[in-house]
Amino acid sequence: MIGIDINLEDLDKNNSCDKKIVGSVYNIPLPDSSIDIVYSDWVAEHIEYPEMMIKEIYRVLRPGGYYLFRTGNLCHYSYFISSVTPQWFHKIFANKVRGLPEMSHEPHISFYRFNSIFSISNIMKKCCFQKEALNIYELEPSYLMFSLPSFILGVIYERIVNSNNIFMRFRACMWIFTTLGPPLFTSITPRGTPPGWLSSVNQTSLLLSSSRPVPERRFQALPV
Repeated sequence: MIGIDINLEDLDKNNSCDKKIVGSVYNIPLPDSSIDIVYSDWVAEHIEYPEMMIKEIYRVLRPGGYYLFRTGNLCHYSYFISSVTPQWFHKIFANKVRGLPEMSHEPHISFYRFNSIFSISNIMKKCCFQKEALNIYELEPSYLMFSLPSFILGVIYERIVNSNNIFMRFRACMWIFTTLGPPLFTSITPRGTPPGWLSSVNQTSLLLSSSRPVPERRFQALPV
């Protein structure tokens, strides 16, 4: 697996990568049609020009290749609030709300230009990707544990949006599977929520940004 990030320090933290490249998602330093699978986890919300990124992913993917990514849903209250508050507000409160240590890095700037079903579908279609699967899910509101009333309200919200799929658009996290042309695999079977990484397939993979390790054993993929 190849990892790419503009920050070498973040790359060094990721033990999932066999090869690490310092570079930009707007100009991926790899040949055309050289990658089978591109994966990103909590990266899309930080991309200022998502269409430029998707065009680069299109360039490096082989026909039938996949782009899999997870990101926040702008229709969820937490991401909507984040999108309308300034960066100085995030610097003061974001790490405290998430319960991170004081020495943690400051929150990265977020643009939320690729964080709704409409914006994702629009850009992916323009760049000739086909949507294979979409999973929107809501987990327990651990980020609201800084106070009991906020946590209780978050749990009530979680129970409501998970009670029926008519509320699916208001859940927090989105997993999106897209492909170029006929898929590389005969079947993809989601396991649990959310579906995750192609851990058992011998293909050339590219991990975009983030110091997060790749989730393992989240779903199975069967080679053609």
